[in-house]
Amino acid sequence: MTSDPNSPRGKSLFRPLSRIVFGLLILLLLNWGGASWMLWHRYDSLTSHLAQGRWPDLSEGRILHVENTGDGKAKAGHFLIARYGPQVAVEMDIPGQELSPLRLWASEDSLQLASLPRQQAFQAAHPDYSPLVEALRELGGQLPKADIGKRLLMSVALHPLVTGVRWGEGGLLWKIRTSKGSLWLNADAVPVEGGIAINKMRVRFAPAPKEEPPLPGFAAVTVPAEELVGGIAEGVRILGALAGFTTYSRAEGLRKSGAGWMVVQGGRAQMHLQGSSYEIGHQHGSLVSDEVRRLSHRLVYGVGLLYSLKKGEWFPAAARKLVERQRPFIASAYFEEMRGIADGSGVPLDLIQAANIFPEFFHCSGVALMGAATVGGELLHARVLDYMVGVGLQDHATVMAVSRPGVNRFVTVGYVAFIGSVTGMNEKQVAIGEMGGRGEGAWDGIPMSLLIRQSLETCDTLEDVEHLMRESPRTCEYYYLISDGKGPSALGIAATPNTFETFGPGEWHERLSQPVKDAVLISGPGRYEKLVERVQGTFGKISPDNLIEIIKRPVAMKSNLHNVIFQPQSLRLSVADASNKAPACDQPYQTYSWDALFSAAPSL
Repeated sequence: MTSDPNSPRGKSLFRPLSRIVFGLLILLLLNWGGASWMLWHRYDSLTSHLAQGRWPDLSEGRILHVENTGDGKAKAGHFLIARYGPQVAVEMDIPGQELSPLRLWASEDSLQLASLPRQQAFQAAHPDYSPLVEALRELGGQLPKADIGKRLLMSVALHPLVTGVRWGEGGLLWKIRTSKGSLWLNADAVPVEGGIAINKMRVRFAPAPKEEPPLPGFAAVTVPAEELVGGIAEGVRILGALAGFTTYSRAEGLRKSGAGWMVVQGGRAQMHLQGSSYEIGHQHGSLVSDEVRRLSHRLVYGVGLLYSLKKGEWFPAAARKLVERQRPFIASAYFEEMRGIADGSGVPLDLIQAANIFPEFFHCSGVALMGAATVGGELLHARVLDYMVGVGLQDHATVMAVSRPGVNRFVTVGYVAFIGSVTGMNEKQVAIGEMGGRGEGAWDGIPMSLLIRQSLETCDTLEDVEHLMRESPRTCEYYYLISDGKGPSALGIAATPNTFETFGPGEWHERLSQPVKDAVLISGPGRYEKLVERVQGTFGKISPDNLIEIIKRPVAMKSNLHNVIFQPQSLRLSVADASNKAPACDQPYQTYSWDALFSAAPSL
């Protein structure tokens, strides 16, 4: 027989049982709330420390083992940070990074950074860490914020619970189990042991070794402290950008400086510069002074630091030598313009010059189509720039319209602080793009970006550009694609300091073995074949909209920084820039007309 729950006996059994269940639920809820508080307290403590420019407490060092399985192949690395007496040691082993493990030693009196596999190290005495403090503050200030609602939702999703307690070396430890893994936390809610899954990564915590990591057995090069600290600070910013934590947002609206102006609408920047070389440089620098400082530091110190560790030569010093080596080949007007940028922005001139001769290794594509290939026979010229999305160049993308007395007006799709051009068109309907090759170290000539700019300013026809490039001292190995709306016509150029080859529409070249009628197609292995396939598949029907589809991945690479569709005959261009989450080929395009680019400042 079963007991009737409404009977006196049933009620006497049900009431205690319900109280037990209710009590257990209360305890479970309290457990969940306490575990959630511990996790959020740790996150708040971390963001607070970083926002103040401080590392978290290093009295007990930590080593984080990271396994990334994002592409289906496990890639393991680690991050160690610990204090050993007066010195802080940091070691990073980044999966897939040929320079790692990187090891850093920092104290009040000295700083050293080494790439262990490259056996390269740089050191400085009496460093001022304020640039690094500022970088940490920026990182802490941009880490994701969560209000009470988001915290509740995330806590429900993680459903953390305290499932164990034990005594550790530093005191009481609490085991927190979540849906993503388990962690042992100390009394300050700092992870001591355990592992947790974050997106496509598995992170495992462990105590740092008790013994200090040894100094490398190879010599370190002594460099200026402000440059080494600056490089590490920019490295922090680059890592923050790669992780998606840090972004740069431009203020919307119109700015003016002399005859120059700049307008930012919807995140897109358009700049108009007019006057002498010095005047357009000064307008440029004063219109975007903060961005000039930010990007020149990012390139010379941040990317330059990676270059230094890879090559074993301190990049800022090498860049200054390279400026002097190339000075005889560069028009004095361009040095005047760089001086104007430095004066207008307040950034040292040597830093502006170094940023402008930064070695350019682009892996790009170019397409010129006309005649039977396109709708109405219109000349279309697509330029695909694949280059360093991870360092945040796209945050400073700008379409610049430049008017200087005595030369052609031109438009360049580029980046602040940069006076050269890798993607441009002039008022004579000539458009130019390029693709980088090999030849690093062959620097005795006009830098590629300044050779393109000089071509835009001084050449009226495709033949003029060919002649200038053929007769000028050149650097490295580059492939140029030039189009001229007056023909219409197009030409590919393969050039090194000692060789110069040309190929026109439908012509064969050893690197471009599948020529297409009324087309010049330039890209890298694998991408070139896909480009040919897409052009042939839409031959005769290609419009600007079709061309945008043709140059999408895999023709464009993951590092697709910007794409431009030139329409030289109508002096129009459509531009797409990468975002911090997607390549340029997946972004919307903005179309610019010549009249709008060279008009008076708009009224907003």
